[in-house]
Amino acid sequence: LYSREVTSIIGRATESQRDGGSQAHLATMLSLAEALDFRDTGTARHSQTVGRLCELMARELGLPEQRVERVRLAGILHDIGKIGVPDSILRKPGPLTEEERRQMNRHPEVGARLLGAGDLEDIRSWVLKHHERIDGGGYPEGLKGDEIPLESSILAVGDAFEAMISDRVYRPGIGEEAAREELRRCAGTQFDPRVVEALDRVLDRKELREVLLTE
Repeated sequence: LYSREVTSIIGRATESQRDGGSQAHLATMLSLAEALDFRDTGTARHSQTVGRLCELMARELGLPEQRVERVRLAGILHDIGKIGVPDSILRKPGPLTEEERRQMNRHPEVGARLLGAGDLEDIRSWVLKHHERIDGGGYPEGLKGDEIPLESSILAVGDAFEAMISDRVYRPGIGEEAAREELRRCAGTQFDPRVVEALDRVLDRKELREVLLTE
């Protein structure tokens, strides 16, 4: 699967590396993420938008530029473990059963296993923990507070915001303002308040907001 976007990302992410195996593994993972997006939504917009949101939040939070690019990659790859979730669960219009929920909740671990090769150990760790919650009610490890990497918290907010504003076959998007209000409501329990505030600042910048929401 050739993608100009994937090729561009690989060029930026590996420009200082000479390990062909790492580049090939990253190319495979990025192409797989695109294919999974098409499977779920019909476009590659979700993963690319989450990656862009995560990049901007990471920069807003003062992370060094090299780390910002790694967070962007993690944002693109965050849902790659959904390759192990059947369509009947991913696209189900109603509530999931307990067993279906268990299958869905395994996707961070599946994603971490897929990413567990090459030069992706940092991204693997962030993806594994991007469904942990500040109050300890997340999965797969029930981490809380400072036990959760900041980068994982950035992924969580970017993923949740993009999912809420986007239409899916099983429900319409709720719109930007409602999504921002929901993130604020859940700050301190589900989401890291620092990250929610960073997203608010990013979206308050008209020029960034227009690019993000029309890409």
